[in-house]
Amino acid sequence: MTRKLIEIPDEWLSCQNKDVQAVIGVLSDHIWQQDNRIAKLEARLGIHPSNSSVPPSSQHPHAKIPTVKPKSKRKRGSQQGHKKSKRELVPIESVDQVIPCVPTACRRCGGELIGRDSESLRDQVYELPEIKPDIIEYQRHRLCCPKCGITTCGTLPEGVPTQSAGPRLTAFVSLLMAHYRQSNAGRACFSNRLSDKRTHNNQQSRILPQSAFRGVNEYTAETLTRSDAELKATAYHEAGHAVMAILLGRPVEKVTIAAGQLQSGISRLGACKIQKGRHKASRDPMEDEVLILLAGMVAESRVTGRYCQLGASQDLLLVESLLSANRATNERQLQRLAQRLVDKTENLLNGAEPSKAIELIANELIEKETISGRAVRHFLDIAKQQCS
Repeated sequence: MTRKLIEIPDEWLSCQNKDVQAVIGVLSDHIWQQDNRIAKLEARLGIHPSNSSVPPSSQHPHAKIPTVKPKSKRKRGSQQGHKKSKRELVPIESVDQVIPCVPTACRRCGGELIGRDSESLRDQVYELPEIKPDIIEYQRHRLCCPKCGITTCGTLPEGVPTQSAGPRLTAFVSLLMAHYRQSNAGRACFSNRLSDKRTHNNQQSRILPQSAFRGVNEYTAETLTRSDAELKATAYHEAGHAVMAILLGRPVEKVTIAAGQLQSGISRLGACKIQKGRHKASRDPMEDEVLILLAGMVAESRVTGRYCQLGASQDLLLVESLLSANRATNERQLQRLAQRLVDKTENLLNGAEPSKAIELIANELIEKETISGRAVRHFLDIAKQQCS
């Protein structure tokens, strides 16, 4: 860059003393250096991997390459002759209500208008009906027998749910949770506005049917029939939870593949009960909890050959709740963070010792159905000896 001096009249400069002339010289040099630096920075603004030797890794993968487009001669907005886009009107037979808007006076002179227009302008408005729940109270009377003195209470009609939510409300709350990914607080807020009363989050969890957590399978603790493949997949699932918990320093109380029921009324196919506390310190306790939750799905994929997100839906909901509350601020960040933790879980369980331990624990669960945390640690020691 050629140096451009600031033009200062010689007559004015000669009238100044030597100190002022020295300051002006220093400032002129500084301004020239700044101009030179600004020019270099402006030249670098247009550099990207497509037009320079800059490596592609220096650019964000979703960054758009700056392009210079020639200015269009067209005006903004729709162009003349374009295809009209509009919402088609519903046939008059399918309309719920027709409200005629007939003028009664002339808009110019105010004269009275009589008659109807055979070709009236039609405007259709879509509106949701007011959501008001139907609250049905069943009064179960308890009567005393005049002969023997035993009291008998009336029973609910067949098909009436024992919980406080009917089948339609239950299905809608399940839709909010499973498809639209609403939190417990969001579902409680919806129920509060719907029923005009406060609903605790725990009460909301009781509204959710087991199909929201275990898919459409009608599993119950009393009538549960599982094939050998499903039993093996459940054993590997719970063994994955147990092995990951031990690896991260969490004590395991017991592991079982016996069907049961949670306090919220949801049926479960197995359980890995983890005690409070830990054997060793952790850099990130929240991430450890997520890794333990994901370990079941990852270990189960060793048998099924794929991630069974339907069977691990309860674990995935807890993972989403933990990440949304502590790390992720949007849906995209949540998915990327969850995928990174799934890959980390795969990496931790792909070792020879964890894989062998999961296999040994799963075989023991298939044979005995329930094992203690001490047995889990014993099989981990056996796996270390066999792989060393």
